[in-house]
Amino acid sequence: MSYQQQQCKQPCQPPPVCPPPKCPEPCPPPKCPEPCPPPKCPEPCPPPKCPEPCPPPKCPEPCPPPSYQQKCPPVQPSPPCQQKCPPKNK
Repeated sequence: MSYQQQQCKQPCQPPPVCPPPKCPEPCPPPKCPEPCPPPKCPEPCPPPKCPEPCPPPKCPEPCPPPSYQQKCPPVQPSPPCQQKCPPKNK
């Protein structure tokens, strides 16, 4: 029996199963740069300096007592109604 015949008599073998392709290593996550330092706040403005408080207003000379003021003329009372009302009808 020749070598070829012997080969043929052997049961056929299924073709070898390819192993699943090996995945490459996943990329490592990108390395984050150092986080930015928080922005440095400038010094807060000092509170505005108040100017010197205003001196209290100087009062004018006090008014002379009312007796020196000119007196108003007395108010004239309004004249009584000239028209008489008609008598009511009973």
